[in-house]
Amino acid sequence: MNASPIPIHRMRETQAPRAPLAMREPLARARHLPGYIYNSPDILAVEHERIFKTHWLCVGREEEVARVGDYMALRIADQPIVVCRDTTDNITVLRNRCAHRGVEVAYGEGSASSFVCPYHAWSYDLSGKLTGAGFMKGAEADLSQCRLPRVRSALWRGWIYVNFSDAAQPFEEFIAPYEKPLWCYQSGQAKLADKMVVEVNTNWKFSPDNFKTIGCAFNLPGLLD
Repeated sequence: MNASPIPIHRMRETQAPRAPLAMREPLARARHLPGYIYNSPDILAVEHERIFKTHWLCVGREEEVARVGDYMALRIADQPIVVCRDTTDNITVLRNRCAHRGVEVAYGEGSASSFVCPYHAWSYDLSGKLTGAGFMKGAEADLSQCRLPRVRSALWRGWIYVNFSDAAQPFEEFIAPYEKPLWCYQSGQAKLADKMVVEVNTNWKFSPDNFKTIGCAFNLPGLLD
């Protein structure tokens, strides 16, 4: 989580052919991103550090976890999480890794009263607190504070957002620029009628490239500097 970003200029020096950043030119002279931006593992590592692990990310709708115990297990970049509605009727987001050996404790989506690790049967309540530790009878370890760590989360007009950074921008500051252009959709008054999941075997940037729906979601020039 705290690894230093890889200097982009070093990546460009090792890529062949090296393309100028002509996508910053006026539209009539601009070109698309260089190919290595889409297929370089180093670029992906930087995207994880500078985008997915620092920005607020939308992961679903409140009504997808409408009742106490409802949950969704997701993987955002390389981070497994579980979104659930706890016994206080609040939505909470937890890291989906057992505190013992790191095995995921929830899969897919559904409803549960607790999360149980399939490896050694450690169990957690809906808030992430450890409630049972299989095969630990007689151990002297203090497990009283053991839990699934929480992931920073926020709700906005029916949408659920998460942020993995310990120094996250306050959600209110992040969402403020979107309030004026998007309030008219009244998504807080809407409900999810149906959900279609399409898995596309391609680089994640091709979707915003083609549909141009999240062009303001990340600072691409900042990524390339």
